[in-house]
Amino acid sequence: MPSFPGPTLNIASGAQESTEAITEEMIEHAEAIKIWAPGTLPETVNLVSTNDAGSSPTYNVEQSNGEDIVIAAGKVVTVRFVGAVKYKVKATANTAAARAFKTRIIERVP
Repeated sequence: MPSFPGPTLNIASGAQESTEAITEEMIEHAEAIKIWAPGTLPETVNLVSTNDAGSSPTYNVEQSNGEDIVIAAGKVVTVRFVGAVKYKVKATANTAAARAFKTRIIERVP
């Protein structure tokens, strides 16, 4: 399956939400996205999304099979059948240090 690096989703020290987002243009032909959590992550971090393309969208926690998608330290989360306008990562409290989440976009095979 073809794939390419997505943006690094960075949460600044003392912040809750990543400043970057995986956008609709990046995932137009995507089958899945993968998100790698940093090895140190004492905070609870969720994948959040929006279907609002405006400048100040509201993000909601993504769920899979009725459970919030939590990105645990040192783990990789794979989200299939992507369809939101934007995806970010969001901590449930301000982070004690900067956190960086690497991403990869997996494209559909025609």
